[in-house]
Amino acid sequence: LPVNTGGFFLFEHPEPLGTVKTGDVPGSVWDFPNMRSLIESTQSATWGIHQCFFGSETPKPTRLGSNLPEALRFGQCWHILDESGKYLGPLGMCPHNHDVALIGRDEAGWKTSAAAAYPPLFCEYLARLIFSATTGIQSVAESWAASHVHPAEALSQVLLQANQTPLPEDILAVFELLPHTRAHPGTGDSDPGKAFFAGANWEQAGFIVRDNTFSFPSSCQLICKFIQSVSRSHHFAAFVILKEVKSACHRDLRNADYPNLVYALSKFSGGGVWQQAEQGTEWRFFLDTWMCGEVLPLQPGPALVHARARYHATVQDAPIGGQQVQQVQQAQVASQEASQASRLEQQGCQAFGSPQEVEVISSGDEHQKGALQVQSEEREEPFNPTLSGSFGQPMICRFEMCKREIVDGFGLCSPGRWTPAARERLADSVQSGHAREIRGILERFVHEQLGDVKKFAFMLATGKVSCSPFSDEALSSLRRSIAATLGDPAGALEVPERQPFYLYMLAQSLQILGDPDWEILTQGEECYANGVPLGHDRPLPRTPQ
Repeated sequence: LPVNTGGFFLFEHPEPLGTVKTGDVPGSVWDFPNMRSLIESTQSATWGIHQCFFGSETPKPTRLGSNLPEALRFGQCWHILDESGKYLGPLGMCPHNHDVALIGRDEAGWKTSAAAAYPPLFCEYLARLIFSATTGIQSVAESWAASHVHPAEALSQVLLQANQTPLPEDILAVFELLPHTRAHPGTGDSDPGKAFFAGANWEQAGFIVRDNTFSFPSSCQLICKFIQSVSRSHHFAAFVILKEVKSACHRDLRNADYPNLVYALSKFSGGGVWQQAEQGTEWRFFLDTWMCGEVLPLQPGPALVHARARYHATVQDAPIGGQQVQQVQQAQVASQEASQASRLEQQGCQAFGSPQEVEVISSGDEHQKGALQVQSEEREEPFNPTLSGSFGQPMICRFEMCKREIVDGFGLCSPGRWTPAARERLADSVQSGHAREIRGILERFVHEQLGDVKKFAFMLATGKVSCSPFSDEALSSLRRSIAATLGDPAGALEVPERQPFYLYMLAQSLQILGDPDWEILTQGEECYANGVPLGHDRPLPRTPQ
């Protein structure tokens, strides 16, 4: 019925595991002809998972079937039984050690009772699958009877009918009537404040339009009208009103190179937004270092915050009569369904589909403080697999419900991510020749030093090798042989200060091999040879490829 009416379905049932100890093969709904016909005829997805990956105390092998947009990426991966009914896959043994038995009873009753409910993370997983059907959810919001008018909607309709430019006081009054949520778990403050989000946003399920956009259309239209009165030159596809929210020092790395526009909704003194600036006079101690910057006042007009390029934060000095402002990190919409774009355009969002977002921020009590912010998504250089010198796409790893390209730790262009037959297929003669020469040097060295390589491999596997089989003198000779194949042999043997690696040797070799990111090792001020900041609060930006 849901499919025939253009809707969605999500079905869950235990994975059929084939033959049991008695030799019988229990029946399963997944073996029903109607179920298989439903999945295959509608081009839906079916896949298996272990619920212990979501926090269950036991494996609980489970199969799902759905036509939800986010589910389609799993494809049709049916269970397989051999002729005797033995289960062959796709699920294997889970990697966890489970010591909880579900057989029998205890003082609380049957031991299976606790396992009857989904673990919380699995509920969240199912919710995200369902949330991907945003275009279907909007019809539910639109089906409310006209008599069910929310107070915020009633006030917004009156203000819109007046056909006048909304005042900040109007927006604050509507905000107080709207439902509030927590601003963001990473605000860095014990008091999370309040927020109202609407418009387009990026979630794990993909680009979606928030439910508030459909549940409170008049309120959103009023707020968009106010935003346009503040600045018609800024385009946006989403906004958020925040109250009593503080922001720690950060950069919005997902933004494009457009500044964020911040506008105060009410009068106050003190406070503002601190922004990193080379010529600034306001020093702040962030991320274990001192940074100079400037405090951008939010009175009387808007301020521009370069959220991607510069660190920024709300001023920690408490404003008089107001609280502090937080900037929310949200991705921007790159594309959307036509119906969703039309809805936002009707409400007043400008240039929906351009990589930008608007944020309206409110805080404080008697004298409130707020801001209007525009931000946009970072446009990273896309990965180009041809730069690896390998043919085709990297190998795909599949485990449980996951399916992704293999990563071997040597960068996206590492030939090890491709099958052996596909490696170096696109490399030129110089690149292939250098690779063969290095391989030959390494193979000769290993055979000369170890003799019987197979015997040594078995010794290594059985734990009988307790130290390196290569002497320092032998390794030095090996490095000299490799350096002789490079353009600057002497420079290749230099070791940068405070570094254990021969980075100049690696850089020269990678340059010959055509690695697109070889410069990160030795070139420029921020390179590995000079040292780069690392840590939880100082993530190293990714190299282009």
